[in-house]
Amino acid sequence: MSFEAWDIQMGRMIIKKKSIELTGNANNLDIGGASFIRFYGTAGDVDITGFANGMDGYIVQFFNDTNGTITIKFDDAASDAGNRFYNTAGLSLSPNIYDVYTFIYDADTAHWLYVP
Repeated sequence: MSFEAWDIQMGRMIIKKKSIELTGNANNLDIGGASFIRFYGTAGDVDITGFANGMDGYIVQFFNDTNGTITIKFDDAASDAGNRFYNTAGLSLSPNIYDVYTFIYDADTAHWLYVP
């Protein structure tokens, strides 16, 4: 039996996890249908400007397991318009090591919305 993201078996949700090594800036990052992403490997500063292939209501959490600084860029033109991040403060976000951030894709705004 195979499990895909959001399968429910015996009352438990199965979450698809993906580990992504960050070696440089990431634009239109393909997260491969994962709902939990572990970023690892960077020794320097990395900007993430967007996740590709968002679907309305799709929730993604990511875990910062890096030694460098990750910056989640606010509405940055380096990613396609429908792949960008948005938040109410209108600022880029910089998660600390071991922080977990949550985003939900909103088709009405065509952005990944930060959920504090």
